[in-house]
Amino acid sequence: MATARKVIQAAPEPTIRVMATRMGYIGNERKRDGDVFDIPAHAFSDRWMVRVDPEMDTTQSNSMTALQRQLAKQKAQAAAGIELPAGRDDDEVI
Repeated sequence: MATARKVIQAAPEPTIRVMATRMGYIGNERKRDGDVFDIPAHAFSDRWMVRVDPEMDTTQSNSMTALQRQLAKQKAQAAAGIELPAGRDDDEVI
């Protein structure tokens, strides 16, 4: 007579919605400043993420949208009379 085995499934890990405050990597994916994405709660890093409202839409930038975002920021700073720092590259990996 065969006995039935009971399969116990682990509860899904809670996720949180975050926004990158600078470039970082999670799950072999590069996230850029301003990207909004979901992560497991244990993976949160306050070094480059902030928690956001779960109702906020997720976003992911590619190199073109990152350049467009950077240009818009520079134009806004120039219009406000803020001098831009010379030789800064936010995507530089150290």
